[in-house]
Amino acid sequence: MIDKHADKQPSALCVIPAKGKSTRLPRKNILPLGNKPLLAWVGEAARDSGVFQRIIISTEDEEIASVARAHGFDVPFMRPEKLSVDPAGVQDVALHALELLERAGEHYAIVAVMMPTCPFVASRDVQGAWKMFLQQGHEHPVLFTASEYDHPPQRALLLDDKNLGHPLSVENIHKRTQEFPRAVYPNGAVVLAWSEWLKDTRNFHAAAPLCHVMPRLRSIDIDTPEDYEIARIIHAGMQHTKS
Repeated sequence: MIDKHADKQPSALCVIPAKGKSTRLPRKNILPLGNKPLLAWVGEAARDSGVFQRIIISTEDEEIASVARAHGFDVPFMRPEKLSVDPAGVQDVALHALELLERAGEHYAIVAVMMPTCPFVASRDVQGAWKMFLQQGHEHPVLFTASEYDHPPQRALLLDDKNLGHPLSVENIHKRTQEFPRAVYPNGAVVLAWSEWLKDTRNFHAAAPLCHVMPRLRSIDIDTPEDYEIARIIHAGMQHTKS
């Protein structure tokens, strides 16, 4: 692992995983939003942030690779089919990219993953996450961008097979919102980790992550047709505001 206290900014690779085998929303990674496919929105945020030495699209799909290249993004290799189906995860995709690039003589101290299904992530979100990670990453090897829950998760009801709701925690069900600690969930927009730590653990969840909280509207993660419609409405609203 590099000297994280050195004056020189550590080198960083950004990997954007864009598989073709999405199930709940087919071909979601290249669906149009405005005049660009989803992966281009995220790729531009990564590029505009100015923090990465290299940004690549990782895919097993020739059409997605062609779309990515047409929008000016680097697809240096095609990843194996096995890394595009369960149980493979984003850490496997990141490790695959690191390993192939290292064979070519490229070494990166930090690896980032940015999901193409988070099109509203802004360059300032990437920069904020980067700054937090550099300031505290010597103590915490991984960072996730995160979003706050709309409602305290401690008050959740768990449904059984008869659609009856059972309190996750009986003692919390009547508490007021302000009585609960702040709760967030990883939103998929940005993950940052020290490359050597990830190669050792092979798991982004092997340590408690730093959490850089993003505004809710920029945290939309598109996994279903409903998510996509919401994103289109938000985008249309943004365009109307600009006009």
